[in-house]
Amino acid sequence: MLDQDTRSKIAAGEVVERPASVVKELVENSIDAAATAITIEIENGGMALIRVTDNGEGMEAEDAVLAFERHATSKIARADDLEAIFTLGFRGEALASIAAVSKVRMETVRQGFSEGTFVEIEGGRFISQGVIGRPGGTSVTVSDLFYNTPARLKYIKSPKTEASRIKDTVDRFVLGYPHLSFRYLSAGKQVLYSPGTGHLNEAIAAVYGHETTKKMIAVRYEWEGIKIDGYIGSPDTARANRTFQTFFVNGRYIHSPLLSRALEEAFSTLIMVNRFPMCVIDIALDPHDVDVNVHPAKTEVRFADDRRVAAVFFHAIKRALSGEGISIEQDNGIIEPAREEGQQAEAERNPDRQPVLPWAGNGRSYHQQDFVSIDKVNDDRGVYEPPSMRVIGVLFSTYLLIEKTDQLYIIDQHAAHERILYEQYMNMLQKQHLELQYLVSPLVLDITPQERQLLEDNMELLRSMGFEIEEFDSDTYVLRAVPVLFGQPRADGLLKDIIDGMRLFDAHSPYDYRREEVMMMACRSAVKAHDRLDQSQIIRLAGEILSGNVPPTCPHGRPIVHSVSKYELEKMFKRVQ
Repeated sequence: MLDQDTRSKIAAGEVVERPASVVKELVENSIDAAATAITIEIENGGMALIRVTDNGEGMEAEDAVLAFERHATSKIARADDLEAIFTLGFRGEALASIAAVSKVRMETVRQGFSEGTFVEIEGGRFISQGVIGRPGGTSVTVSDLFYNTPARLKYIKSPKTEASRIKDTVDRFVLGYPHLSFRYLSAGKQVLYSPGTGHLNEAIAAVYGHETTKKMIAVRYEWEGIKIDGYIGSPDTARANRTFQTFFVNGRYIHSPLLSRALEEAFSTLIMVNRFPMCVIDIALDPHDVDVNVHPAKTEVRFADDRRVAAVFFHAIKRALSGEGISIEQDNGIIEPAREEGQQAEAERNPDRQPVLPWAGNGRSYHQQDFVSIDKVNDDRGVYEPPSMRVIGVLFSTYLLIEKTDQLYIIDQHAAHERILYEQYMNMLQKQHLELQYLVSPLVLDITPQERQLLEDNMELLRSMGFEIEEFDSDTYVLRAVPVLFGQPRADGLLKDIIDGMRLFDAHSPYDYRREEVMMMACRSAVKAHDRLDQSQIIRLAGEILSGNVPPTCPHGRPIVHSVSKYELEKMFKRVQ
């Protein structure tokens, strides 16, 4: 049989995957100890040091030692207690698992006393215990994480990436517990502070910034024991991924595809495909109606009645979007009801306009007068003269119908433009020759505190991609130049999406990161289905695709063009055998 040390490390690997896991477990212990102020400090992405300090109840000397024993807990007493969990922790594994793969020092003092105890554990082995004087509460310091399990280190990313994951974890606690004060420091620098006033809008402002917070809409609804409370973003705050969807059940942060689907269905007529609404939502219900003992990370739950919870949640979101919800600022009596904002976003989503197709070549975007006749299509590589090509029309406001020689070509206008933009931009990146468009009026960037950190960490990468950004003051950046392919009207939104994407990629692989981001940029900037193109724009787009110089799929792998021959049509209509 494996010895106890080996068994501890194997079990620890299931609970402590990375520094963010340690932060999560320690902060949950602080919350369960009735703390009102919690400070999180890290060094080197949490690998060198993690310290969580609280003003909670504290522990007696004997409990401080017992807390490091596996399956020792004060939160449940018997198996029946698992049927209704009221605390964040309940398995009694976290401290033992953390101590098995690091060096830990705990200092704890009961509230109302001036002296308490410290305990030191290394690699799961008890080292020392003694008396200490400090304010009431508990401080746990974890250092040299995974020092005795080198195999685990290969799964750890760069310090910046690990620090970003810790920030995400702290953000969720701030949003889930607005009545608690949180302070997060990385390498001695304060990254986030939330005062713990009890107002969710102030917690949202601490995480996402004041400008984003102004666009949030309140959701408050209760039906048959299910209470929905929180905020959703107005349609114009939709993002490129689901990172900004935050769900809690009875105060516990969870991942929930069920709730994400319900949220996105409620927004389905208000935002574009592949855009995702923001939210910070807590669902309160009887603890007997939700099972949190499903996954080791405790981020997955099982509802007794999934359909009922999803239906109530969907109805709550629809009510808020229809005007029965109110914005954060209306909460304070400042602006008009959310109905008008939602209606305006819907109107802006389908404007009666003729889009501009930006193309590389001469350092500017092409308008109608820049497109040439059907006989010749100007191209960077010279003058391209396609064979006879006739535009038949546009089907369903999405598919270009082109006759060329004896073929009928059906071209997806969005996929075609997306591929062209992608190829041109990647070609510029490889040649290290990006054409920039300097903005007459630089754009002031509305960024959240976390986005600021991502900008600082990836500034050189952004500049290599054609974005010139400067710090204006401690809370503001300005965008002065953008890649000419994507143009000023799209610049702010594009940059937001790029920053969102930074959360998903490690800094050690910038080429793969840039490829994914360019795919997103091309998709976002390309003409969409239902955008109306004039004759010259259709010719330009179809001529490029049918030239044979462009791959036949969009960067995501969807086909761009299908063809039907004259013979196939004649056979279909039985003109030939």
